[in-house]
Amino acid sequence: LTDEEALARGFVSPYGTSTFNEDFAEVVAFLLYDPDFYEKYIDDEVCTTVDCVARNEGRVKLRRKYNAALEHYKQNTGVDLLRVREIIQAKL
Repeated sequence: LTDEEALARGFVSPYGTSTFNEDFAEVVAFLLYDPDFYEKYIDDEVCTTVDCVARNEGRVKLRRKYNAALEHYKQNTGVDLLRVREIIQAKL
């Protein structure tokens, strides 16, 4: 599975396809550490190809996972992942 195929399926990485827990962990890790997270996985591309449309369909799924992760951390631990991301990104 390539990175592009994983994205089209709604995953940030091929490894994330292995289990639900790994998928959740990969979304959080990529959110925190990938400086281009939003451009790669959240923001839709303007499409002229079938592959691009497939990536955007995967991003719909990723946006749901992203929002679920933010909500999960806030409700269950009181942690604001976006604030954690800011701190980490400032140090990278």
